[in-house]
Amino acid sequence: MPSIGYYALLGAFIVMWLSVGYWVTADADARGARTPWLWGGLALFFFPLLLYYLLVYRRRYDRKRPASGVERGAGTVALASTVAMVVAVFLGPPDPYTQALWWAGAAAFLLIPSTLLVYRDGYGRLASGGGN
Repeated sequence: MPSIGYYALLGAFIVMWLSVGYWVTADADARGARTPWLWGGLALFFFPLLLYYLLVYRRRYDRKRPASGVERGAGTVALASTVAMVVAVFLGPPDPYTQALWWAGAAAFLLIPSTLLVYRDGYGRLASGGGN
């Protein structure tokens, strides 16, 4: 029988997965996509499509409405947990269980800068040249 820690890590992974899907769907909808749910669903299962969305689609189409608090919250969790996953894979030991522990710790730590960048629109201020 799996341990409580296993279920906690599985729950954290599901939260990350759903936050990425929700954020992509909401962002695509705000940018006028005809099928935003398709962007969100496919981005979860096909990582190159998520990269295409982030690097090409978002730059090509402007938002038609500002992000809601829920969308900014999902973006914050998505950014922190996705960067933490990359950190755990490349910097953690090769043991999958230890990588999961590294991921959980890094995700908790990265929530602070992610909040400043996404939820409080620090990225928007940085991209526009700074200022308050």
